[in-house]
Amino acid sequence: MTKSNRVIPVGGPQGARRTQLAIAAWIGVAAMCAWLLYRMWRGAVLTETGDFNDFFYAAEALRLGTDPYTSNRGGYLYPPLVAWFLQPLVGLGLVRAGVVWGVINLALTLACMTLSVRLIARALRGPCDALTVGAVWLASLALMLSPIQSELEHGQTDMVVLIGLCAGMVLIGRMPWAAGFALGLALLVKHHVIVFMAYLLVRRRWKTALGMVLGGAVFAFLPAITLGVAQTAKYLGQSYGYVLRLFGGEGAPEGVNLHPITWELSISVTSAMARFFDGPDGPSMTLVGIATLPVAGAVFLATWWIYRRYGVAMFVGRGGRAERAIMPIVLLEWCGVIIGLLAFSPQSITRHTSIMLPAVVLAAYVLLVKRSGVSKWPLVIGVVGYQLAARLPPGEEAFRPALEAWRHVSGATWFLLLMWLGLAWSTLSFWKAGCSGVASTGTSDL
Repeated sequence: MTKSNRVIPVGGPQGARRTQLAIAAWIGVAAMCAWLLYRMWRGAVLTETGDFNDFFYAAEALRLGTDPYTSNRGGYLYPPLVAWFLQPLVGLGLVRAGVVWGVINLALTLACMTLSVRLIARALRGPCDALTVGAVWLASLALMLSPIQSELEHGQTDMVVLIGLCAGMVLIGRMPWAAGFALGLALLVKHHVIVFMAYLLVRRRWKTALGMVLGGAVFAFLPAITLGVAQTAKYLGQSYGYVLRLFGGEGAPEGVNLHPITWELSISVTSAMARFFDGPDGPSMTLVGIATLPVAGAVFLATWWIYRRYGVAMFVGRGGRAERAIMPIVLLEWCGVIIGLLAFSPQSITRHTSIMLPAVVLAAYVLLVKRSGVSKWPLVIGVVGYQLAARLPPGEEAFRPALEAWRHVSGATWFLLLMWLGLAWSTLSFWKAGCSGVASTGTSDL
């Protein structure tokens, strides 16, 4: 970040007004955090509704030497690492353990926001003062309140995935091996992080890719410290076997609570196509693939066109050390991969969108920070469109048929893809405006 971007006027009426706005923004952030803590505590007390039950009883099963994948009605589907890490909480009991886990999740959320906003400000050469950060945090939490609240209420693990992704973003420039290990941790919590391997290979990030493989192997067999290699390998086979069944369109094995790819709550485009091609014997995965690939291809081509419009190469001259000179593009693409894995995963639900927090922080930063010559309208349309699509139709009984039809076609996710295109357009515009010598005013657009 240049010195001129860091200098913020602090004296006179303008400085006093900025201080007042900063205080108001941080009060708003504190109020939202207090609300999230309350909903987390409420969710932990009402333990019958939380997914944390599955993690808790799987951890208890490991302590007792029984099978975690048959505990609590077969709801634990993850690699053994998650349950193994949570074993120290078992002695607290289900409710207290849920509260502790909720506090950890909120701390991870705030850590991810801190890493994201600092990285974005540095990459885009924009301000990172108290008002800017407070306003970006407030806007990001407002836009993401529902999925983050659901994440904390259910005691899920997406924030562990996200801290791995955020750490990878921060470290990839200077410590590529460490970035790979961070991605390896995320991979051993949620399987779909494997898509980052494809991105790393395309970009010739060999050290990070190898670090992800090694980190994944280390975290995969970390439970072998107490479980032994053979037992850990057995549990890994069970967990990844469930993933293969999901990709194959098969139902859950007996005693396992595995939702099919056609699950009505899944918002991915892939699930929408599977529901469309569903039949008595399940969906034809060949037809699902044939229908889904053109959608992904259209989004990629639209992104390519936006890149060309701003004179940014998608492939030529990219990869390896060349990436260091265009970290804003790397940051944007990192957010794009996250949105892509949500949109085209065999199964995504609304709560899972909490992992796109860095993309929302980037959107808030681009919209709120003043910079002359920036085209912000595509991002405004994308953000507003997605926010409406994720909330409408309402859940009241009178709108139930419309809501079911909207979910059937994964309506919100089509607008999420529109938001991605708006984010790519406006972020590249913001970056180009800075590169062309159009100085940022160093103030937030409030």
